[in-house]
Amino acid sequence: MIYEQLKSLIEGQTENPSLDFKADCSLNLRKLAKDIIAMSDVRDGGLIVMGVKERNTGFEATGVSEANLTTYNKDQMKDKLMKYADPPVDFDLHFPSDGNGKTFVVIKVHPFKEIPMICVRDWDKDLVANTIYYRNTNQRVQSAAISNAHDLRAVIEHAAIKMFQKYRDLGLTQSSVINTRSELDLPNAELITKIKSKGFIEFKFAFSKILELHLVELKEIIRRCQVNFNWTYPYIHPRLLLENNSLQFGDDYLEMELDMWARKEFWRFFTNGSFSFFSAYTEDWFGEEGDMFRNGMEERYPSGEYLFYFTTILEPITAFISFLERVIIEKNIEGNIRVELRYCKTKDRKLNLDSYERLWTLDTKTTKADNISESINLPATQLKMDSLKISNELVIKVLKRFDFHPPADNILMEQKKILNNHN
Repeated sequence: MIYEQLKSLIEGQTENPSLDFKADCSLNLRKLAKDIIAMSDVRDGGLIVMGVKERNTGFEATGVSEANLTTYNKDQMKDKLMKYADPPVDFDLHFPSDGNGKTFVVIKVHPFKEIPMICVRDWDKDLVANTIYYRNTNQRVQSAAISNAHDLRAVIEHAAIKMFQKYRDLGLTQSSVINTRSELDLPNAELITKIKSKGFIEFKFAFSKILELHLVELKEIIRRCQVNFNWTYPYIHPRLLLENNSLQFGDDYLEMELDMWARKEFWRFFTNGSFSFFSAYTEDWFGEEGDMFRNGMEERYPSGEYLFYFTTILEPITAFISFLERVIIEKNIEGNIRVELRYCKTKDRKLNLDSYERLWTLDTKTTKADNISESINLPATQLKMDSLKISNELVIKVLKRFDFHPPADNILMEQKKILNNHN
């Protein structure tokens, strides 16, 4: 780990299940053992950072003294911990420096490979034998014995995914060909031309198992699986309005187009189960006539110059993956699924942090990419079990194209907040 990566974590000023700050001290493995074992049971492992002191105003980077640095030895630590954890814990030790005399100790804990980590031996009062430790989420984050069903379920699901991945790597799962009927042949309509004239997003999913749905059934699936944030997704207007705001039935698809002030959207859902979503960046259309809610915002955010973190990246990706999860559950879909995201006309745009929470310090972040594309191909069962983590990873990948690297768990907290508040 380089110091720049550590710096962004410290600037976040937030501990989370995968990040724990500790003040400067010499190695006391008995006190650290619970944290290391607990983070081994977290899906992506975690980081324990020595040399960050908690104060009333937040966390302060103090570094670790030279005398204390010499007490940290990876091999000796692993040899000692082998007596207390089964399977053996796996971690790396890093010593990043800020170049100004401050050096830190970072213990990078790797997640378990196949089965959860269990403490097998008492160690004074700090460890209890036959206990699964975890970074508990039902109170302020801390390393403790699992005490609630949510955390226990997370560990079990993590182990199930690990086992599936093992079988897949051994070639014991059935390979599938992704359904190719996911291409969206956009109609030659005024709305589509308008959307494509500025920045836009295009999201798609397609299943390897081709579904055989009826058009009326598609409408019911949409209604039952809609995600309700500040705006329903996929959007269906509660009543028919003027043209460009109505639900339409095609030969083998259902579609909706919406042109309402700064919000311009088009989606199409096929009877084979594939889905495509096409939307303008609302920040490019703040000056639309009649939009009283965003009156004057076009002066502060000129069209084509900004991309909004919350309204254009975090919320749409979270809603899209959440909707997909609900479709999988609704129709009990198996096999593989392909997900594609594309942000178009992004070059030289500034990232604007329009978030509920100001979780990070943010200098001006821009991207030189003309388009930002991400795609994944994974089992539908994995997405059903792990949709929030998958959407979190996709958000992180888009933000990286702006050279912006906030802690994933900070973003995850915002995603959980909007899901809990609006669903």
